[in-house]
Amino acid sequence: MTQANPTALLRQTHIDTIHALFADPPSLRAVAQASAQAHLDEHFAARTLAVEQLYLRTPLASQTATYDYTALADALVARLVNGEPVLYVPGHLESVQRVGDDYEPSTLDLFECEVLVNERGALLLASYREQLQAWWKTRWWPLVEALMGVVSDTPRQPGMSQRHLDTFFSLSFTNPGGELAAPAGPLRVSTVHLRREDAGDDDSGEILPLWLLQATHSTDMALYSPAMGVQLIDQLDDIGPLLADHLSPLLDEPAGEWFVVEHAGLAPESLASGYLARQLSEIAAIDPTVRRTAQQYQALLNAITDTRRWFVSPLTAFGQGVHEAIPAWLFNAAQTDRLQYGRLLVEQVRHLNQGAGKRFFPEVPSLAAFAEAALQDCLDNEPRAVELKVLDIHGVFGPPSAAPLELTLTEWALETLGGFTPSPITVTLKGAPAPAWLTEPLLRDWLAKADIAKTYGAVLRQRLAKGNAAKDWDRDLAGDQVLSQLKMLAMAYKIQGARADPAGLSPH
Repeated sequence: MTQANPTALLRQTHIDTIHALFADPPSLRAVAQASAQAHLDEHFAARTLAVEQLYLRTPLASQTATYDYTALADALVARLVNGEPVLYVPGHLESVQRVGDDYEPSTLDLFECEVLVNERGALLLASYREQLQAWWKTRWWPLVEALMGVVSDTPRQPGMSQRHLDTFFSLSFTNPGGELAAPAGPLRVSTVHLRREDAGDDDSGEILPLWLLQATHSTDMALYSPAMGVQLIDQLDDIGPLLADHLSPLLDEPAGEWFVVEHAGLAPESLASGYLARQLSEIAAIDPTVRRTAQQYQALLNAITDTRRWFVSPLTAFGQGVHEAIPAWLFNAAQTDRLQYGRLLVEQVRHLNQGAGKRFFPEVPSLAAFAEAALQDCLDNEPRAVELKVLDIHGVFGPPSAAPLELTLTEWALETLGGFTPSPITVTLKGAPAPAWLTEPLLRDWLAKADIAKTYGAVLRQRLAKGNAAKDWDRDLAGDQVLSQLKMLAMAYKIQGARADPAGLSPH
């Protein structure tokens, strides 16, 4: 059994802390409500209005005693969604406030509601950014401490030399300055910045959640990110081609120029700054002219503020190829199930390697190939059919009102083994109507003479007979291979939820 990496487990506890810390970001509606309340407090403080009690009331058509109520905060969200200023018409809309279970005319008149909704609704995404920054401030130091743990407990990567392991792993932070150090000595930390192509000369660039680590005792250098860990590089110019893996997929813009700035102080603060800057940039990049529902806006903001993105490594070209080759049910399975399936696959490869040059099974034709050969013998014994091939003959089945089912003669023979009994409504030869002599009774006579079930069974018994085992195949290798494949099949069923233990076989 493969043991879990203790360092990786420690790192995951820090990541879980971050996820819990950022699990409840502000909702768009909550920001709308806070923004509306700020407007009320600024302009109508003397009225002591509470936004959660304010509504817009619309009479429903043909039901004069029934009204539709829209909370003022929801009206701000609707202003963002519609992308156009609102115009509230007296008589068609009323401003009311809730008092207990009843509604009464509000001291905030309809025109004042219109001004509030247009001003605050148009700037709702900007208000969201401000609220998000304030929300981040209350979590800043717990986040920095958790990121320190993520950095310190970065698992060692296989394939690296001991020199590189001593230089870039088992990291710690010195007191009181918070500089980064490794067993081989201190590390110089630089932040990586990006200036977009369309940015002005005074643009200081966007800080990425990415470090350049440089050894102080050698020329060794590497990139570090919580998502991808340590990436060794030989020179600074190697950074440029690697930046694509560290850019936001939501910011579809040219990368522009990059530069590094040496960081002084507690290095994980720069990672936190990079994550916050990315979220703010992604929100600022939302195009309000693109029509979205309120739910779609919220889903987009949820994706932007999802901290799980911080620790997900983008796929390389090789990884993308592997991803495309892996079935979706396996790619999306739980990690323990993927590992177990991988072990079974390794076991199967081991059996193949052990049997290199040996035949696992006797040379038994497939059922389809055997059926085709047996039917071809029947055709060859019919003078009128000696020039024909089995695949030239097709039968069309099904009632005229339904979509027809077209089968080759071989497919028809195989279907009869499973109890298929219908008669063809049409027989064709090379796509054209069959000649008069090529009738259904003749075809059924060939199926009976071929007697595929009986003759194929006899072939299997003869080829798999114990006395013949040593001649052309290895019974033990075959057994191991079949058992390995059955275990993989059982695991596949378990992952897909079709059946936990097919035929009582455990994937273990």
